[in-house]
This record gives sequence, C-alpha cells and structure tokens, in this order.
Amino acid sequence: MKPSIWKALPFILAALPASAAVNDLFPNDFYALPEGRSTLTGYLYERKQAGFWAKGQQSGDFQGTNEILALRFNRFYQLGGWKVAPVAVVSASNMRLSGNSVPARVDHHQAGLGDLRLGGTVWFIDQPETRHFLALNLMTVWPTGSYDKNELANAGENRRRQALTLGWIKGLSENLTLDLAPEIAWYGKNTESFPGNVEVKQKQTLSLTGYLRYRFSPQWHGFVGGQLNEGGETRVNGVDLDNPIHGKRVFLGGSYVPDGSNSINFRFARDTALETGLKTEQEFTLRWVLGF
Repeated sequence: MKPSIWKALPFILAALPASAAVNDLFPNDFYALPEGRSTLTGYLYERKQAGFWAKGQQSGDFQGTNEILALRFNRFYQLGGWKVAPVAVVSASNMRLSGNSVPARVDHHQAGLGDLRLGGTVWFIDQPETRHFLALNLMTVWPTGSYDKNELANAGENRRRQALTLGWIKGLSENLTLDLAPEIAWYGKNTESFPGNVEVKQKQTLSLTGYLRYRFSPQWHGFVGGQLNEGGETRVNGVDLDNPIHGKRVFLGGSYVPDGSNSINFRFARDTALETGLKTEQEFTLRWVLGF
C-alpha cells in the first residue's frame, strides 16, 4: 500500500465519517421546548465521498457512497431551575466502495447498525420569546455497532467517542436567526483496525458549525451555513502520521413547518477544502422532527 494512502487510511474507517464534528447539527437544534415535551427525529442521509486526500492533495482513487438512517429521541425536563434534555440516537448504514485504491480482498458492500449515542443537554439561557438560547451538550458514542477488523469500512467504529458542544441561538431580527455551535471531541483507541490488528489513536478534534436562517413565512424557512474542522491527527502503532484534517464545509437548505408539532428539513452539503481524509463531494439530508 502506498505511504500516502496509508496515511489517509485511518480516516476512512468507521462508516466513512463526514467531518470532525461528532454531532451533526441543524438550525434550531438547541431550541428548548417546554417541560414535558418530547421529540422524535428521523434522518435520511445520502452521501458521496472521494479520496484519499493527504497534505491537501488527492493521492488515491476511492469512491464511497453511503446511505444512513438515524433516529433520535429526547425529552425535556425542568430540574432545579435548569432545563435539561437527555438524548439517545440509533442508526444504520449501507455503504458501497469503488475505485482502484480499494483492496480487492475487502467487501465492497457493507451494511449494519451504527454505534449507540447517549447524552444530554442543559440550558443556561432559555428565552423563547426573543429566540435566545445557550446550552451545553455532552454526547458519548459507545462501540456497539457492526464492526469487522478485516473490512475497510464499517458501520461501527470499535472505539468510544465523547463530544462537548456549546450551542447558541440568537434572534437578530424578526425573521433572521443566528446559530453557532463550537465542539471539542475526544477519541478512544481502536486496537483492531484495518488491515488486521493495527492500533489507531486519534487526537482531539475541534469544529465550529454556524447557520444563518430566514423565515420567509410561518411555514417556510431557508438557511445557509458552514463548518470548520481542525485537529484529529492520528498515531498508527505508535507512529505519528502528521495528518490533521483542516476541513471546510458549506450547507444550504430549508425547513417546512406545517404545524406546531412537525418540521421537515432538507439540506445540501459539500466539502470545499480538506487536508486529510475523504472529501464529501455531495450530501443530501432529509430530516423529519415530530414533537409530542
């Protein structure tokens, strides 16, 4: 295997990760509902990626197509004067690999369950009348998903991840709203990584996600956004690879809110810059949020 491809290899493990951000955030994700309310959110992703990228240059012929279905449940409580919401996320993915850089001996089609995500959010500012919210989310990803150390891509990651995300929503005018969410994530080691029993460790990653959204009518909203990703250098069997991510991503989408209990979101995304890993050439996400 070529050295440049070897340096990129850890980044294509575990369900073809889309970015350094552990939590994939949408506009209004940190809006606090009243106590006793719950939300069930369904996600459908279709993602196409290409690579490998190393030192900002494409050094391999690899294409990955991934369809992901995810369900998220959370419920809002009032505890000691604080608004809190525990959250659980389950997912499944269907991946297809192609390109000359994909070893012939690996399965080019993989499907399975993703890792279980458990966490919670606490709000420090909860002012729905002015659309002003400030919250902190802690999410832990447990290695419960489908994983085979002899395969190049898997639905699970065979390692634990933790992310701390600060979410801020601020109404700038009657119809314009800003969402900002910095995140830091920590990673456990994968002691059985492809090809065989390679040990992979990854340094902390940092990300910043932001959206500007505009309400055209009570039912229709539009938004643009972006994401910066940094860090994530890896060590393979104790050897530093000097391969930070240095990624940039853009978002374009909208929401349809037919009533007070339902919201349908659609979003297009693509990477505009990437130092190391797999570059997302296009991604379409459809999301339905049901409140009850």
